[in-house]
Amino acid sequence: PEFKEDFEMARKSRFGKKKKPKDKGEWINFQDWFILESELMSGETIIDRFLETYQDEMSRDVRELIKGWKQVIEGLFEIKDRLKNGYLVKNLINERVYEAFATNISEPLIDLFKGDFFIGRIVSARGVHIFSGAFSPIPLDGNDRVRNKMYQVAARMQMENPAKALADNPEKLQKSREAVRKMYADFISYFGKDEVFGTGKEIRQCHEDFFDHQVFKMQDPETGLTKAEEFEKRTGRHFKPLKLELPQKLLRSKDAAMLCDPVESLTFLEEYRLFVEVFDNPEMHLGMAYAEDVVMSYLESDTISDVPFRRAAKRYPENFKTVIDYYAQQEGFTADDLEDLMQAFKPESYGKLPSIVVVLDEEIANARLL
Repeated sequence: PEFKEDFEMARKSRFGKKKKPKDKGEWINFQDWFILESELMSGETIIDRFLETYQDEMSRDVRELIKGWKQVIEGLFEIKDRLKNGYLVKNLINERVYEAFATNISEPLIDLFKGDFFIGRIVSARGVHIFSGAFSPIPLDGNDRVRNKMYQVAARMQMENPAKALADNPEKLQKSREAVRKMYADFISYFGKDEVFGTGKEIRQCHEDFFDHQVFKMQDPETGLTKAEEFEKRTGRHFKPLKLELPQKLLRSKDAAMLCDPVESLTFLEEYRLFVEVFDNPEMHLGMAYAEDVVMSYLESDTISDVPFRRAAKRYPENFKTVIDYYAQQEGFTADDLEDLMQAFKPESYGKLPSIVVVLDEEIANARLL
């Protein structure tokens, strides 16, 4: 009963108005996620509450064991070998290998063998890992075509889920950060600045030109080859660039921009020139409905990060405070400085992960571009 309200809110958020999962496995995994990972309205997790409640009744080893359950590893796993009562598995999303066992080691093994796959969740358990929640087995029976498809799925999941792809893999995280920083340096070298303005179609063309420059013209100082030439040498196939798909609304916009950040990499924004002008010349724009619309829409957006606000605060520190104080009064929120504002509206910006995920596994990297 203590968690009923939190549970109902989480269930509605996950499953929508119907509040029902598609199958039993999805329902089990939702409950597993809620118990181990979901943040309650209090800001804690159920594990935090459990540890706090029973801290005087558990040993240090038990406390560390339970704390480890907060770090769930979720992904697409390939079985590399069978162990006694367990498996040696590779998570193709974060590219780490684990020894995984059933929660009760006396339980029979799932009916999978070396080379098969499964989608599931595992948690740390004192040097090894145990299965948590439901899993979806994918037996292959030696089917290489399906295996290659699994690698392609893994590559896509890495790109779409940076948090899962970079979890528990410091090397992958470091190389991904380096890749974003290099793109940022290349962007400034190519454009002479870290943001470009134009119409939506002009911005798309700028991106295509920059991408072509990176892949087909820039040479590695050690090998003298471009990325496209390196790929062809390694795989024997021509590199096929992926075409950037931008929203039609942005493409039709007369005020669009492409920003490059040393953590987030590329961001595409509508009405960014107007956003900047509000902070550049607040006397002209404050009090105008269009100015409030653009500033508040950026602030309340789930897809626009803290980057535009941090840039505005750095360039126009006095004007930034004037603008934010004005809209704080108009909208009824409180923010004494930039960090207060970001904590209130963009808390996800703290501890953000690099937007480029470097694929280290050669099989997955090659499958991604098939």
